[in-house]
Amino acid sequence: MPFRSGLTTLSPVQPPRKLETLDDLLAQAEHYANYSMRNMGRLPPTLFLIGPDGPMMFMPESLADDGAKDDFATNARLVCIAHAATAVVMALEVWAKFAKPEE
Repeated sequence: MPFRSGLTTLSPVQPPRKLETLDDLLAQAEHYANYSMRNMGRLPPTLFLIGPDGPMMFMPESLADDGAKDDFATNARLVCIAHAATAVVMALEVWAKFAKPEE
Protein backbone atom coordinates (compact mmCIF):
# COMPACT_ATOMS: atom_id res chain seq x y z
CA MET A 1 0.00 0.00 0.00
CA PRO A 2 1.61 3.33 -0.97
CA PHE A 3 2.25 6.21 1.39
CA ARG A 4 1.41 9.76 0.38
CA SER A 5 3.60 12.68 1.28
CA GLY A 6 1.86 15.90 0.37
CA LEU A 7 0.79 15.38 -3.23
CA THR A 8 3.52 12.84 -3.96
CA THR A 9 2.86 9.10 -3.77
CA LEU A 10 5.74 7.04 -2.46
CA SER A 11 6.21 3.30 -2.39
CA PRO A 12 6.70 1.97 1.12
CA VAL A 13 9.95 0.42 2.21
CA GLN A 14 8.87 -3.23 2.41
CA PRO A 15 5.93 -2.93 4.78
CA PRO A 16 5.89 -5.78 7.29
CA ARG A 17 2.15 -6.30 6.75
CA LYS A 18 -1.01 -4.38 5.98
CA LEU A 19 -1.09 -1.23 8.11
CA GLU A 20 -4.33 -1.13 10.10
CA THR A 21 -3.40 -0.79 13.78
CA LEU A 22 -1.02 1.20 15.96
CA ASP A 23 1.15 -1.91 16.35
CA ASP A 24 1.35 -2.22 12.55
CA LEU A 25 2.34 1.44 12.31
CA LEU A 26 5.00 1.05 15.03
CA ALA A 27 6.48 -1.92 13.16
CA GLN A 28 6.54 0.10 9.92
CA ALA A 29 8.23 3.06 11.63
CA GLU A 30 10.83 0.76 13.18
CA HIS A 31 11.49 -0.87 9.80
CA TYR A 32 11.83 2.57 8.17
CA ALA A 33 14.18 3.80 10.91
CA ASN A 34 16.42 0.74 10.51
CA TYR A 35 16.41 1.13 6.72
CA SER A 36 17.23 4.86 6.92
CA MET A 37 20.04 4.42 9.42
CA ARG A 38 21.62 1.61 7.38
CA ASN A 39 21.33 3.38 4.03
CA MET A 40 21.62 7.09 4.84
CA GLY A 41 23.24 7.07 8.27
CA ARG A 42 20.46 9.29 9.62
CA LEU A 43 16.73 9.29 10.24
CA PRO A 44 14.82 12.26 8.84
CA PRO A 45 11.85 13.23 11.05
CA THR A 46 8.91 11.29 9.67
CA LEU A 47 5.25 11.14 10.65
CA PHE A 48 3.38 7.89 9.98
CA LEU A 49 -0.39 7.86 10.29
CA ILE A 50 -3.42 5.74 9.56
CA GLY A 51 -6.66 7.44 8.58
CA PRO A 52 -9.87 6.46 6.78
CA ASP A 53 -8.04 6.68 3.43
CA GLY A 54 -5.26 4.35 4.59
CA PRO A 55 -1.68 4.92 5.74
CA MET A 56 0.29 8.08 5.04
CA MET A 57 3.83 9.28 5.55
CA PHE A 58 4.71 12.97 6.04
CA MET A 59 8.25 14.42 6.00
CA PRO A 60 9.52 18.00 6.12
CA GLU A 61 11.54 19.37 3.21
CA SER A 62 14.06 20.92 5.57
CA LEU A 63 14.62 21.55 9.26
CA ALA A 64 17.23 24.26 8.83
CA ASP A 65 16.31 26.30 11.90
CA ASP A 66 14.02 26.43 14.94
CA GLY A 67 11.26 28.04 12.89
CA ALA A 68 11.27 25.17 10.41
CA LYS A 69 11.12 22.68 13.29
CA ASP A 70 8.15 24.50 14.80
CA ASP A 71 6.47 24.58 11.38
CA PHE A 72 6.95 20.82 10.99
CA ALA A 73 5.36 20.18 14.40
CA THR A 74 2.40 22.42 13.50
CA ASN A 75 2.02 20.86 10.05
CA ALA A 76 2.20 17.35 11.54
CA ARG A 77 -0.72 18.22 13.83
CA LEU A 78 -2.70 19.68 10.93
CA VAL A 79 -2.03 16.63 8.74
CA CYS A 80 -3.34 14.37 11.51
CA ILE A 81 -6.49 16.48 11.86
CA ALA A 82 -7.03 16.84 8.10
CA HIS A 83 -6.72 13.10 7.53
CA ALA A 84 -8.71 12.06 10.64
CA ALA A 85 -5.78 10.02 11.94
CA THR A 86 -6.71 7.08 14.15
CA ALA A 87 -3.08 6.05 14.81
CA VAL A 88 0.07 8.17 14.64
CA VAL A 89 3.80 7.46 15.08
CA MET A 90 6.57 10.05 14.84
CA ALA A 91 10.02 8.65 14.06
CA LEU A 92 13.01 10.92 14.51
CA GLU A 93 16.63 10.87 15.54
CA VAL A 94 17.54 12.33 18.92
CA TRP A 95 20.88 12.87 20.60
CA ALA A 96 21.49 13.44 24.29
CA LYS A 97 24.54 13.99 26.44
CA PHE A 98 24.25 13.63 30.19
CA ALA A 99 26.53 15.48 32.58
CA LYS A 100 28.42 13.60 35.26
CA PRO A 101 27.77 14.70 38.87
CA GLU A 102 31.02 16.73 38.95
CA GLU A 103 30.29 18.58 35.69
